[in-house]
Amino acid sequence: MRFLRQLIALSIVLVFMFVLPCSLWTFHLQRILLAGDTYETAFDDAGFYQDLTPRVLPALLKGLHEEHNTDDAPYQVTLLETINHLDERDWNHIAPELVPATWVEYTVETNLNAWVSWINGDAPTLEIIFRTETLRRRLESNAGIDALAQIAEALPPCDPAQTEQFDAYLNGEPDGEFPYCRPESREQQDALLDLLDQARLDAVAQFPQDLDVIEEMRTVAAQEMEDQGHPDEKTFTDADLNQARSVVRLWKHLLPAVLLIPIALLALIVIFAVRSFKTFFRWMGWALMLGCVLTLAPLFMLPFMVGEAHFETELETGFAAGGALIAEVLSNRMFDILVGQFTWPILIQAAILLVVGFIFAVLSVLLNDPDAPPDVVNTPTGMQVYQTPSGELVYVSTTGSTPTGTPIVGHMMPDQTPPPEQNPPV
Repeated sequence: MRFLRQLIALSIVLVFMFVLPCSLWTFHLQRILLAGDTYETAFDDAGFYQDLTPRVLPALLKGLHEEHNTDDAPYQVTLLETINHLDERDWNHIAPELVPATWVEYTVETNLNAWVSWINGDAPTLEIIFRTETLRRRLESNAGIDALAQIAEALPPCDPAQTEQFDAYLNGEPDGEFPYCRPESREQQDALLDLLDQARLDAVAQFPQDLDVIEEMRTVAAQEMEDQGHPDEKTFTDADLNQARSVVRLWKHLLPAVLLIPIALLALIVIFAVRSFKTFFRWMGWALMLGCVLTLAPLFMLPFMVGEAHFETELETGFAAGGALIAEVLSNRMFDILVGQFTWPILIQAAILLVVGFIFAVLSVLLNDPDAPPDVVNTPTGMQVYQTPSGELVYVSTTGSTPTGTPIVGHMMPDQTPPPEQNPPV
């Protein structure tokens, strides 16, 4: 029976080793990702918006270009491709003239507050809107023309083969690809400015006044349903979004219950295996140490897991035209959120539990085991002494008139000495 109880307790320990990491990681992951303060803290850095500014215009142009792209002019010069061919340092210097950092900060904080208000139930509907009027005015104004001249100057110089390719494109040869470089002749440079200016005007024409991300998602979802042969099937509605919000809010309130699962497993171990303080510290100590080691193991693989997550592609696909910008906003700080605000609580808590488990294991070694079999010692009088778990000594005579192995009447305490052997009267 004792062996069966220990076998059941050992099985519970194995389950606990895997449940503890899942509980801690799930608790902190949901607690951090579902809290608006997490993103506010992550974005509360002046350098964040300055680093994000050069990525805003390419991200918006990417989404709009994919939405309006056709196969009629595959080799058309675009502003997006022109920016992609610039050196990163040159574009970082030119970008603030087209995209103000104040607009980036206002847009990010406004949409973040709207999302937090919707999650908390303060807003009836979810609205994620990029108001692009400021960017469109910048592109149309003299600031856009001046920035375009800087872009043309920052392009890499053309080599002889690219110069020929540039002339072929200007002559309208079929399948002629634009080389995106800066030619040497004045005539070709003027033609380059004309091509880039037309690309600027095409980009302005594609910019909507307001880019409603939710409506874009509905449009893309409806297109996918139509491509799959279900044109009459409804896409997600505000009611569906509110239902998803209710599930999220319910999960936030039930989140502490996740930590009760490993506690319940430890209680079961106590029920099946613990019979003394020694066994309590032994089972609890080793269970905590092994569970904490598995909890800390993913921290060493987290940088590789983040690199392989491909969450930018998922965001771009799921949020349609505004997805590229959302991916840039989140990916620029997602690694900091995971490492800075997510791993430290797990690291600290697992380390504390690991130390507690080690202390318990040490105590289990130092304490005596009351379930151990009694020690047997030989007395000088030819008797054997058996010590019971309660501390009493039982004397058994091995010689004399009593049969071997028959205990003498009466028990003696450990502080008593065995009675002297007496001769029977003659």
